[in-house]
Amino acid sequence: MSKNKGRPVGTGGIYKERGAYATRHKGQESIQEKHMNYMRGLSRVVGEACDKYFERKGMPKVLSWSAKAKQEREERNAKKE
Repeated sequence: MSKNKGRPVGTGGIYKERGAYATRHKGQESIQEKHMNYMRGLSRVVGEACDKYFERKGMPKVLSWSAKAKQEREERNAKKE
């Protein structure tokens, strides 16, 4: 029986045993991608909760900068016509 435990000879422990660290195979996400997806989902959920809260309190919904710009363009175009 060999002592290298399935690792290439002469690697000296460069290749860790299975499960020693996060690996990425086809169809798997890296740790950074998982964190990014978690944060994106969290941001969406918090945004929806804030919108519901503002709606319940009767406060106007705050528009994003792009939505404000679009609304201003539409108002200017309506005035021109």
